[in-house]
Amino acid sequence: MKTGKLIAIAAVLVLAVAAAFFMVQKYAPPPARGDNAVIRLGPTAEIGGSFDLVDHRGRAVSDRDFLGRYVLIYFGYSSCPDVCPLDLRRMATALDILGPEGKSVVPVFITIDPERDSGKHLGAFVRAFHPRMVGLTGPEAAIKAVTNAYKVFYRKSGQGGGYLMDHTSFIYVIGPKGTVRSIIRAGTAPEIMAREIRHLLRSANR
Repeated sequence: MKTGKLIAIAAVLVLAVAAAFFMVQKYAPPPARGDNAVIRLGPTAEIGGSFDLVDHRGRAVSDRDFLGRYVLIYFGYSSCPDVCPLDLRRMATALDILGPEGKSVVPVFITIDPERDSGKHLGAFVRAFHPRMVGLTGPEAAIKAVTNAYKVFYRKSGQGGGYLMDHTSFIYVIGPKGTVRSIIRAGTAPEIMAREIRHLLRSANR
C-alpha cells in the first residue's frame, strides 16, 4: 500500500514538473522589442573606459585597438547554460541582418570567468557564434577593473568545478571614439539591435 502511494505521489510530481516546463515554454516573454530595449547614453555618461586584456589567440589587446570602429561588448562566461549563448546568438544575427553595412562592427565577448575561460577554450566558444567575434580574458584583477568600469555585476554561485556565475547581461555599443553610445538589454530581438546599430552607423556618416 505504501509503495503504491509513493508511486502515485511520484507520478503527480512528474506531471507537475512537466506542466510547469510547458507553461514556461509557452508563456515565457519573447525577446524585448519595445523602446525600452535600448538605452542611449549622452557624451558625459560615466560608464566604460580603458582595459588591457588578452584575446583568444593569446595576444595583448586594449581598448585602444578598437578605436575608429564600432564595437559590441558582452560580458559573460562560456559555461553559461542559457542567457549568454542566447544573447550572443542574437548579437550575431543582428550583424548578419546588417550585412555589408555592419562589416566594420566588431563583436567582443569579455569573460567574467577567467579561471575556466582560457584562450584556447574561449576561441572555440566565440567562433561558434560569429567568425569576427573576439574573446577577451585576463587576470582576475584585469577582469575586475573592466567590469567595474562598465558597472557589470558578477559573482560565483555554487561550489566545485561546476559552479555558475550570476551576472548582469547587457550589450554595450561602443563608438569610434571609445565611448559607450548605447546599452542594449538582454533578450532584445536581433532586428532591434540591428536597427540601433544602423542608426549609430548612419549618424556617424552624416
